Formats: sequence, C-alpha cells, structure tokens
Amino acid sequence: MIRLKVSGGNFDPIIAMLDALAHPDLMPLATTVKEVMLKDNREGLLRGEDSFGDPNADVMQSTIDRGRGGEGPPTVPRYGASRLIADYQVDIQASSDRIILVGSWPNTPFVHYHATGTKYMVARDPTGIRPQGELLIAEALADYVYSELARAS
Repeated sequence: MIRLKVSGGNFDPIIAMLDALAHPDLMPLATTVKEVMLKDNREGLLRGEDSFGDPNADVMQSTIDRGRGGEGPPTVPRYGASRLIADYQVDIQASSDRIILVGSWPNTPFVHYHATGTKYMVARDPTGIRPQGELLIAEALADYVYSELARAS
C-alpha cells in the first residue's frame, strides 16, 4: 500500500498515477513469467544444466549399460519427450493481494531423487529457475512496470 501526503501544488496527476499503481492487474505479468518458467525449464534441461545453470554430471557408464533409454542430456535422455520436460507445469495462484507461480511435476514422483541425489546417483537438481530465466523475468518485470507507468500517466 502506498500512502502519500503532499502540499504546495497540483499533484493530482501524480497521486492518480500512484493510486493506479497501488493495485495493478498482475495477471499479464504472471502469464509472461509462466511462459518464461516453462521455456527456462525446457531449454536449461536440454542444455544439460541444473537449476543453478551449472552443467549436470555425466551419466555413469553402468546406467548406460543398463539401457538408459535415450541419447539426450543426463536428466532428459529422450529430449523433449522426457518427463522432466513433458510433465513440467506452472500454475498461477491468485488471491486479492498476491499472485504466486508454482512450477511442479505433479505426475513425476522421481523428481526429488534428481534434486537430492541418491546413493548411486549424483544430484542434478531440475527445480528452480536458472540464471538465464531469472534475467528474462527481471526484464519482463521492468517492461511491465514501464507499461503500467505509461498507462497511468
């Protein structure tokens, strides 16, 4: 909430602009961020990166010998058809005072093994937003703020 007290001039246009920004419609921004999250997940995994943008460890030879089932990067052996890409979804949860975006794999129970690793598998955490995705979200936020300021003026 923005509270403002001014005196000494006609500040009505400024106050009106600030009031318009006090309760903006965040759904356009949320929709853009959702698309960034979906794209970031796909592109990062296809590049073979974890959630920090670091290269994933190679798959062990014993895993390959057991018939890993694809030629793609470590966590997505079947490229875009792999479950870490195909099953990823982003839900927008809106209330009167906030919007929350939640990325998840609701039908892919093994994701936590990738995030934490196991006795025989190193962690290759797919959760989170990679640095490239964070930059795209920051750009989307700046674009949104500038468009809201232009609309309110």
